[in-house]
Amino acid sequence: APKLKNCKIEYLFFQDEISFSNFQSIAFPPDDSLGTYCSYTYAGEQMTRITGGFILVPSGTNFTRLFSRYAYDSINFSDNTIYAYSKYNVDGSTHQDILTPTIFYLDSQNKLTKINKKDSFYPEGFDLTYTYSGNQVTETDSDGLTLRKFYLENKNLVKVTTERFNTQGELSWKREILFQEFDDKPNPFKNMYYVKGAFFRAFSENNYKSYTVNEYSQLEDGSFGIIYTYWFSMPITYNADGYPMFGDYE
Repeated sequence: APKLKNCKIEYLFFQDEISFSNFQSIAFPPDDSLGTYCSYTYAGEQMTRITGGFILVPSGTNFTRLFSRYAYDSINFSDNTIYAYSKYNVDGSTHQDILTPTIFYLDSQNKLTKINKKDSFYPEGFDLTYTYSGNQVTETDSDGLTLRKFYLENKNLVKVTTERFNTQGELSWKREILFQEFDDKPNPFKNMYYVKGAFFRAFSENNYKSYTVNEYSQLEDGSFGIIYTYWFSMPITYNADGYPMFGDYE
């Protein structure tokens, strides 16, 4: 299959919570006249490096993740286990994020079964487990609590939901991401859960062209309603083999 050499960031979705914890804000350099993209290096069929990533920069009292070409991921395969190390270059020396690697476990069909990751709250690491039942995938944490639900239609991921409940067990907040306008063309990121920004695409056979993010919460009048919505659309062209031109192919 053709392999992407690079991908423009508008085709990637970085708020996937796998690479970034705690809904940290992300930002892109405003003066990037060349267009912002990630580029990919391979050894044979396997991706070994993702150039273009995020570095933490101070932002008020918090940190923002700023996209940088000096940040990259080093990808190591061991059968169906993939180790992703986040690194960055400064003044010719390489620094590694102490909270890596993130480890991805796939089954014999290359479906994601588990992720082991670290964050500032769990520097020793914790597991996310993925359970498949019909057209639904459930993501649970180490305590067995459901974090998110993934809904598939026609072999494509069409919805991801996150729900929070109050102490009475009532739904108090909900976030849904809707992936829309799928084509019928091959997806170059299929099963590549370890590629930053391609986590949601990795579940699908085909390619979405737009998505909607909705958030719902308990309103002052006691009802449950929408408090935030965001819609994003991206045009896709295709090469002679029918692959989406997210970037260039090698």
